[in-house]
Amino acid sequence: MMFRKNTLLVNKKKNIQYMICNVSTCGEFVAIVDMNIVEKKDNSPKPKALRVDKLKTLIKKHSLKDRRYSLPAEMTFSEGWLEKNQPTWKTKRDKKFKEITSLTDRKSIEKYLYGEGLANEILSLIPSSRWNSKGAFYHALNRYISFGSIKNAFLTVGLKETGKYYQLPDKPSPENVKRGRKWADKKKEKRCNSNSRAATKHDIQNIKQVAAAFKNDDGDITFRAACLAFDRKFQRTEVIRKIGDREISVFIPFPEEDTISEDQFIYHFKRIISRADLSLIKYGRISFNKDFKDRQGDAHDGVLYATDVYEVDATLLDCYVRYPYDTSKQLTSGRPWLYIVIDVYSTMVVGMYLGFDGPNVNGAQQALANACLDKVEFAHRYGLPISEDCFPAKHPPRRVSIDNGKEYPDGFISGILNSNLGIEMFDLLPAYRGDFKGTNEGFFNVINKKVIHFLKGAVHKHMRREQQHPSNYPLYDYDALVALIMNEIIFLNTSSERMEKLNFQMVRDNIGLTPQAIFLASLQYDLDGGKPTIDSDEADVRWTFLPEEEATIRADGIYFKGLKYQSEYAKQNGWHTTARFHGAKKIPVKRIRDWTNEIWHKTPDGGFVELKLSNTNNESPFLDQHWDAVEQLKAALSARRHSLKQESRFNRALADARFKFILDENLEEENHSPQNTTKSPQKGIQERMERNKRIVAADEALQLSELFIQQNKQVIDDQFYIEGADDDIY
Repeated sequence: MMFRKNTLLVNKKKNIQYMICNVSTCGEFVAIVDMNIVEKKDNSPKPKALRVDKLKTLIKKHSLKDRRYSLPAEMTFSEGWLEKNQPTWKTKRDKKFKEITSLTDRKSIEKYLYGEGLANEILSLIPSSRWNSKGAFYHALNRYISFGSIKNAFLTVGLKETGKYYQLPDKPSPENVKRGRKWADKKKEKRCNSNSRAATKHDIQNIKQVAAAFKNDDGDITFRAACLAFDRKFQRTEVIRKIGDREISVFIPFPEEDTISEDQFIYHFKRIISRADLSLIKYGRISFNKDFKDRQGDAHDGVLYATDVYEVDATLLDCYVRYPYDTSKQLTSGRPWLYIVIDVYSTMVVGMYLGFDGPNVNGAQQALANACLDKVEFAHRYGLPISEDCFPAKHPPRRVSIDNGKEYPDGFISGILNSNLGIEMFDLLPAYRGDFKGTNEGFFNVINKKVIHFLKGAVHKHMRREQQHPSNYPLYDYDALVALIMNEIIFLNTSSERMEKLNFQMVRDNIGLTPQAIFLASLQYDLDGGKPTIDSDEADVRWTFLPEEEATIRADGIYFKGLKYQSEYAKQNGWHTTARFHGAKKIPVKRIRDWTNEIWHKTPDGGFVELKLSNTNNESPFLDQHWDAVEQLKAALSARRHSLKQESRFNRALADARFKFILDENLEEENHSPQNTTKSPQKGIQERMERNKRIVAADEALQLSELFIQQNKQVIDDQFYIEGADDDIY
């Protein structure tokens, strides 16, 4: 049997722990120590030397099992850690080791353990040492050998337990003193300024009462407030005094000698209620989880490949969007919400949506639909020319993670899970837990700090009072902001470094470090290229994710949200004819909120009909717009229509006044004519009409002649002016 140093021989039932702390060079002898004694005493006994066969007999007799001994953690720490965290321990260690350095070579230790000993060597060291007895050297050498013959054996690791098992007295007594800090001047008799006594178990119970009361308090609490509450309740007395006919309460604080100090109270109070507990009480559980709770989670846990899990989240962007329908002044449509979808495995952004309300289910649905569709047409719609290689994300996920699950109706979730897109699961995460969506939170931080905060109309955290509010000078309209954000998404997808996401195969194949490279590599390795959507899948995808709404078929078109749509399918199938003779009819439709040009309807046979916005002569103001902008325009037009109604009342009054003037003149002329009582049609109407026509024609000819005469006169004057000018020049 081969024996090695630092092997622990144990029998738990008999409470035996022997450690082999040394093996002789020849291999015939070993030295063992009883760790039940060594670990509890500073002065270690001399290790016991045994022949190997004697040790085997001991092992067999007590049925000992061998285990690897683990040194106290502090003994394994580096020099740098000790220097930074325990410099006092390190200093004491070095002083002790210096005393026995000459005795720590292998030959000297074997002589001490298995030979005649080191008495003469130790006697020669005493005159030059701060130790004046042989025992100090023996104790140090024993400890050094017992803990594996390492320098760190002299660390005072036992001091870390000091004070842990101190028992407080039940109640105050003359022996219950408070040990304060010493003065810098040791000649002074007083040890500290405070005369307060030490805390007792009774004080701890009183502190627990205060802590329990504060745990049930929803107010703004601090350690100082808790200390004041303790002092009011437990460290003063109430005396009733009579003044005249009235009785009043007088509070008399206890003498300082009969109280505990504020520092003592806070020390014990913190052991009951920590700063984290105070924040939880002060801000409530929801706000605490959102803003203060520690974050150790990793969104990547349990995610196997690209498209395995998509995260959806939203944030309110720190900028204002310019209103597109009025260029006379810089109006704003408000601050938009940015929804993004991120592939958790690669951290690649795979979808987005920019809206003006949120966070809600509609925005998340729009973003999910965008994540599963080709981005080229989407980018071109906003004036961003890209190729498919720039943004190759058009793959439905296996799972979707969304917070605020209560906002997502069961019908919506079941509809997605029952679709043919391959989505198997919805993870509804708790609200205000950003650590569950760490990838999204990091992206929002980058977008706001590196893009949004540099735009005109950006909102900054700290604004000067004299500074103009950013809502007064927005620069980018909705389309431009979508293009800017998508451009930044493409940049981050193709430029961010994600080396920690590479697996062995990716490293071997020299795959790039970017999210997009990892996304595409995982699709190739794990999913044989994946299953991207194609153009014919667009209607299916939109119908799967988008909320269902209603449009109305009328005789002249299909109306949705006040806008008129048309469809050849509707005409061919007689929808408008039916509506003309049988009344309007409601049909289910779905839309993308950032594009008014089309909406979709699913027919009973499972086909999809695309309804296009009516745009005669390209005159529709609603074409190529976001629905929120359209709603704002409709509200503005409604206000203008109301103003026009009010203005028309005044115009009608003015028109009526002009009409009355004409009427009065004609009545005046009629009054000078004889009354006509003939009932049959008048005679000579045709002749009078011809006469009037000739008179009107003559008037028109006269006016035209006067016009030509005036123009000829102007030409002659101009020529005269030019000729006169020539005479002056020459």
